[in-house]
Amino acid sequence: MQLRRYRYKLKVRSKGKEQKLWKFAGAYRLIYNLGLFQREFLWWQRRERTTYAKQCAELVELKKEFSWLCEIHSQVLQQALRDLDRAYRNYFAGRADHPKLKKKNNHLSFRYIQGVKISGNRIYLPKIGWFRIFLSREIPKDAEIGEVTVLKKADGWYAEDTSLVGIDDADINAAKVILQRGLAILKSSTAGLAGSDARGEGTGGGTAFGQVYESSLVEAGIPRL
Repeated sequence: MQLRRYRYKLKVRSKGKEQKLWKFAGAYRLIYNLGLFQREFLWWQRRERTTYAKQCAELVELKKEFSWLCEIHSQVLQQALRDLDRAYRNYFAGRADHPKLKKKNNHLSFRYIQGVKISGNRIYLPKIGWFRIFLSREIPKDAEIGEVTVLKKADGWYAEDTSLVGIDDADINAAKVILQRGLAILKSSTAGLAGSDARGEGTGGGTAFGQVYESSLVEAGIPRL
């Protein structure tokens, strides 16, 4: 099994559904920004820190204050807080800058972790409904739908799906070809090892094993890292 990413453009032909897409994206951004404000306030005013679990538990009270949030799938709200928590962890680990507020024009997206269905050329988004999609590439029938991100681009709304799919015969055959080529190059280059000293250094510069490795990558069409 392997993960594959698919992106499909939604055919949004209902104003009601389009309004829901905007509302879901706005709710994600609102929860993310409110969570960020809360974390900053608690730290600078009380020197306290909160967690993802605590903030998720407070969503119930928040829905009472903003009743329209009840129309939004709970996954979308929870994933906003999950992303915020990940942003802070990356910041404290030195892997990213300090989390910033999400602006309306730059962050029009939301995410589901389950519940999305794809049937033929249609996709179902929980609490929004079914959409027809431009089926540029079919998803294998045995694919397990994973996280689905819905995002707004200049030319419309898209759904990005990360699916777990089985390895087909084409993938297996391609791997066999690469392996066979690599072994053939390694075998033909063995003679070059005879001229290497005990440290594996040849007269052509670099290690003999390194030269075989580089040649294998070139022949197999694999780019160097």
